[in-house]
Amino acid sequence: MMSSMNLVSEEKLDDLILEIVENVLTEIFGIASTKVMLQTIKKRYHLEVQEIPQEPRVFSHALRSILGKNHAVIEDLILENLCLKLELKLKVKKDYTFSDYIMDLRFESL
Repeated sequence: MMSSMNLVSEEKLDDLILEIVENVLTEIFGIASTKVMLQTIKKRYHLEVQEIPQEPRVFSHALRSILGKNHAVIEDLILENLCLKLELKLKVKKDYTFSDYIMDLRFESL
């Protein structure tokens, strides 16, 4: 998936993923709307914000449900920002989903 992987602890990677998710959502939707979106995800999908890094498939499904086709833009921005922070190059793979990339990143970083 990605090359030039810098080893990062699982906890630090989780923190970084959460930080980037919150930053991307806030930059696009603002603080108030991001809070509402995350509360909706928690209520409808039983996904706590802190669980997003371990449950990227549920998070992706929730985004798709809330945003429709636009969810892909948000996911792409999250992945791009993650790669920038980790100094990685994202290699696009056919039929790969957001959660596939996140799970690969989690596996490769340990």
